[in-house]
Parts: sequence; C-alpha cells; structure tokens
Amino acid sequence: TFQGRTPEELEESFRASLDFYLELCQRDGVSPQKPFSGRFNIRISPEIHRRIAERAAQEHVSINQWVSEAVTQVLDQ
Repeated sequence: TFQGRTPEELEESFRASLDFYLELCQRDGVSPQKPFSGRFNIRISPEIHRRIAERAAQEHVSINQWVSEAVTQVLDQ
C-alpha cells in the first residue's frame, strides 16, 4: 500500500511501492504480473453479434454473461 498527505507524496509513495515490487520480481526471477480488469473489446461481424444476442435472449442472460460462459467452456475443454 502507499500513503501521502499531498498528491505529490502519494505519487512518490506509489512509485516507491512499484519500484520495490519490481525489485522483488527481479530478485526472485519472476515476471511482474499485470492486473486484468476483466474487460476487453472485440470486433465481430454484425451477423455474429446478432446470433449471440439471439442466443443470449433465448437463454435469458445478458450478452456479456453468454459470451463469458461460451469462452469459459472453450477454455475448459
């Protein structure tokens, strides 16, 4: 964690914390991990978009939930 009484102190504390993390990764021989937000954009054809929307509606779930479940199913194969 990092703290500061001013924006400048907060940024300095953040940078020190990040430097410390990167030093630990280097010392331990591991790659730094980037956090994932769980969001990403994809480009698909309007036809595929329509088909996904129809399937999601048939299953009474959101498009996001339907796509998430479909991707998970493929990854778990």
